[in-house]
Amino acid sequence: GYYGWDEDRRLFRQLRELATPQGVLVVLTAHRDWMVRHLDGEAIDKAGPITIYQRRDLNLETSTLESNWAFFDGEGDKRKLRLRLAMEHRVYSLHELRSLLEEVGWRYVKALGGDRGADSRPSELDADSKTMWIVARAA
Repeated sequence: GYYGWDEDRRLFRQLRELATPQGVLVVLTAHRDWMVRHLDGEAIDKAGPITIYQRRDLNLETSTLESNWAFFDGEGDKRKLRLRLAMEHRVYSLHELRSLLEEVGWRYVKALGGDRGADSRPSELDADSKTMWIVARAA
C-alpha cells in the first residue's frame, strides 16, 4: 500500500477479486502507533561511497510519513549532491487497516507485531511493535 486510503482501497479490492474463496492475505507494513512514539526525525546511512541523509516527519492529521532524502557522493569538501527525493506514504494503525480490508471484502483474522520487518519473527502486536503483520481471509 502506502498510496493513501483511496488507492490502497483499490489495491486491496483488486487483490480480493483475484483471490480464491480460500485466499489468505498477509500484509507486512509499518506500524503508525510505533511511529507516533519512536520516530527518529533524522538519519544518516552509508551505501558504499554514497552518504544518505534522511529527514522524516509524521503528519498526524493525515497519518502520512513525509520523507526527504539527499544522496551525496564523496567526503568533506569533495562531497557532491547526486540526488534529492521527497516521498510521502500513508501509514496505518491496526484499526484503520482492519477497517480498510473489511470494507473491500477481506475478513480480519489476526494482527502480529515485529521489530525488523520481514527479518523478524512475528509476536504479539503492541504499541512498541515497529511493524504489523495483518492476516486476513477472503470473505
